[in-house]
Amino acid sequence: MKKGASKTKTAKAAKRGAAVRSGKNRKATEADRQEEAYFLETLEANKQVSRQPGALPPGTTHQVERDESGKEHVVRKRFSAL
Repeated sequence: MKKGASKTKTAKAAKRGAAVRSGKNRKATEADRQEEAYFLETLEANKQVSRQPGALPPGTTHQVERDESGKEHVVRKRFSAL
């Protein structure tokens, strides 16, 4: 810790840094959208994604969900050993 810095300020700075690293408070760029689209295509080609709500079929690891603004996002729901 820097000399004269309080623990409170250091903790707040660490929280802000974690939010930036995790992608919170960050606008998606065109490259981010293209990467997500390619990732979804790959999952669909390998039958590892479900667009239906509810329980996932065998072999499916991801699900497409809509956020409150109506945009679709790929969300990992479970892992597969294969």
